[in-house]
Amino acid sequence: MSISQEFDRAFRLHQQGKLREAFMRYDAVLAADPDNAPALHYSGVVLFQAGKLPEAAERIRASLAIEPKSPDAWSNLALVLNSAGRREAAANALREAATLAPASPEILANLSAAELSLGRTDEAEALARRAIAADATHAPAWHNLALSLEPQGRLLEAMDASSRATAQAPSEPAYAGFKAQLESTAGMRRKARATLDAALARKPDSAPLQFQLADL
Repeated sequence: MSISQEFDRAFRLHQQGKLREAFMRYDAVLAADPDNAPALHYSGVVLFQAGKLPEAAERIRASLAIEPKSPDAWSNLALVLNSAGRREAAANALREAATLAPASPEILANLSAAELSLGRTDEAEALARRAIAADATHAPAWHNLALSLEPQGRLLEAMDASSRATAQAPSEPAYAGFKAQLESTAGMRRKARATLDAALARKPDSAPLQFQLADL
């Protein structure tokens, strides 16, 4: 079996959620080719999924030393760093990814979320708008736009963005919860109640939505 075939087998196992088997196959690739950037990258992702953050970061960084122009590797490094509580470093990694893939709505939305976590609402808003320009159906981008507008006091704009996020992803409890929060803030309590009722009809076991409805 060639190195390419071995990697493909590892990647298929990874996609199937068979992390242990995938990791062993990735390591087999690396035993034959220690500088195989995809195997370093995705074995690092397996380590991240297993909760081994330092080891995951080490492998993904090693892959980037070989292939520094991989936006996916930069994005996955950001996931690892964010999980380790290194939010600024995670944002920097996402900036690298966005430079390499400037029209990716997923990367732009993730960077928007990273800027929000750092309290930079202007930057978050601009990035969310770029993500929406790339894909107007991208629900996380609309949600991040709403989250960036609300602290700026732009309630009506935030409500519109939140409504669009909920329309694109009606089964996402967090989106419906934030929409109801905005509606309640605007004094639209009946509408907020209707939003929560509709969300709970889809996700009846959502504790955050249940608590929010009880509070309302």
